[in-house]
Amino acid sequence: MFLFAMLEYGRVSMMKQSVELALYEGGRKGVVAGATRQEVIAEANRVLAISRVTGAVVSVTPTAITDQTQELTVRIRVPLDRGLFGPVKFFRGKSLDRSLTMKREGT
Repeated sequence: MFLFAMLEYGRVSMMKQSVELALYEGGRKGVVAGATRQEVIAEANRVLAISRVTGAVVSVTPTAITDQTQELTVRIRVPLDRGLFGPVKFFRGKSLDRSLTMKREGT
């Protein structure tokens, strides 16, 4: 039982780090001039796929990025019971919910 707990907590820690990196990389994609919401979401999903984080929902605020947009917020929510290895016991029904706000370049 202790071994499964260690594995589960280790994977959740790895998922958290992957989500943090995806937030940053997606945000960086969106702060440059001419970026679109779809590019931000695609970049965040690309980073998550590398770590095999599945079931993530990526959202971007505002929904339309224009030249007047001053800040961009990327939010990622991942249900923890979908991305773990083996039977899920400690994180069943829980989710990881993180967000990052960045200022846009040139505003």
